[in-house]
Amino acid sequence: MARKSGFTLVELVVVVLILGILAAIAAPKIINNADEAADSGVAQTLAAVRDALELYKTQITAGGYPQGTSADIHTKLKPFIRGTTFPKAKVGGQNSSAIKIDAALTVSGTEGWVYDPATGDFIVNSDALTNDGVTKYSEL
Repeated sequence: MARKSGFTLVELVVVVLILGILAAIAAPKIINNADEAADSGVAQTLAAVRDALELYKTQITAGGYPQGTSADIHTKLKPFIRGTTFPKAKVGGQNSSAIKIDAALTVSGTEGWVYDPATGDFIVNSDALTNDGVTKYSEL
């Protein structure tokens, strides 16, 4: 009787078991990296908007931060921000580019951002925790 070449059931089970173990080790690291990337994206967006606010302050003759409504701020900062739309806060259930004008920087979670036109402070309008489990998005 001729012997057929191929894999036995035991060999296939061992290979599947090894692949399952590798996936169980790698999956949490990949998922964690995605969360860290989202946090990094929010931090980069904040940095870009804060830089735009400083550029506005130095290039406008009045020398102050932009004033007005959320729409006014969007319009005034548009020349200083790359892209066609104002960036959205995509964290803590937020997906909005609306700006809450508030000198106390009170986080209410109704708009995407909170802005103090007197000081130029600009934060995320969310008390949700970042990936580190300690820092709030509003503290970035």
